[in-house]
Amino acid sequence: MAGVKGKKPQSLEIARASSATKTTIENYFKELNNILTKYHLTDKPSRIYNIDEKGLSTNHKPPKIVTGKAYKAQGVTAGKSQTVTLFGGGNASGQQIPPYLIFPGARMHATLLEGSTPGTYGTVSDSGWSNTDIFSHYIKYHLEPLLPTRDVNNPILILYDGHKSHVSIGLIEWAKSNHIILFVLPPHCSHILQLMDVSCFGPFENAWNAACHHNIRVTGVML
Repeated sequence: MAGVKGKKPQSLEIARASSATKTTIENYFKELNNILTKYHLTDKPSRIYNIDEKGLSTNHKPPKIVTGKAYKAQGVTAGKSQTVTLFGGGNASGQQIPPYLIFPGARMHATLLEGSTPGTYGTVSDSGWSNTDIFSHYIKYHLEPLLPTRDVNNPILILYDGHKSHVSIGLIEWAKSNHIILFVLPPHCSHILQLMDVSCFGPFENAWNAACHHNIRVTGVML
């Protein structure tokens, strides 16, 4: 049939599929526009920030390889997996926030940050994932000192997803007292509304997988 082609669909969690409705997206942008207008932020990109987190597995996804038809395509991976979480962000003017990394373990070692971007901060958790305390520390002590000066008439807007570890009464009250507006994405809609997923962390994950694959091939050990 002309104009019709069979394609392999991308997987989409049922919660995402059912939550990302036209009405939900329209209401989000309506409320966002109200905030931008109320606080005169429509022409102030340097005061609009977007932050996100990405969990990176040490058991990387191997790249595509070229092999003969009679042979199985196999890529060597680390096997046992650990997670390192990365917080990243920036403002609408293009200024980036230095990375904030969460490693699995009980004690932070300075060697984990060797060769990292200037300003990078590192901490640890049992799993390598973030939690409420770590996210609060990221906002208060890593992100906030890098933000422009603020007052009641000139706040900062931060866009991010509303995962339960990102929302707490203490953080909301602290943000209000520091003239910071925390504006969360609708639940299960980050695959549409979180630009960093596609434009930043997508390419970064590809580069990470390639670096892991190269390191294993050259040295025989994982990164």
